Amino acid sequence: MSGATDKVVICIVLISFVTGFTTMRPLPATDAQSIASHIEVGDKVQITRNDASDVKFKVETISNEGLDGDGIFVAYSDILQIGVREHSTAKTVGLIAAIMVVVKGLYDYGNGLTEFIDLIF
Repeated sequence: MSGATDKVVICIVLISFVTGFTTMRPLPATDAQSIASHIEVGDKVQITRNDASDVKFKVETISNEGLDGDGIFVAYSDILQIGVREHSTAKTVGLIAAIMVVVKGLYDYGNGLTEFIDLIF
């Protein structure tokens, strides 16, 4: 690989992982005010209702009665558990670093990925 090709490959790898990892952060589902104070419009939530059914949606409306999004309404009184999806920067950075080390290692090994594939097959 040439220097320019290396940069292109590294850019493609980095761009593909920009969205990165996400984690579901559980919230205390104690009361409506507590839930509403931890949620913002645009958050992606996963809710377990009192009947044990699960729903996932992007919050479009936060009202005094409950959360609404993607055509789904869940009253605060019907929330058994709730989690908010968040980006995990540490996991994403770790993955990118690991991929870069592997790609660099393969490149340093010789002709990089080509020789590695030849070894496998």
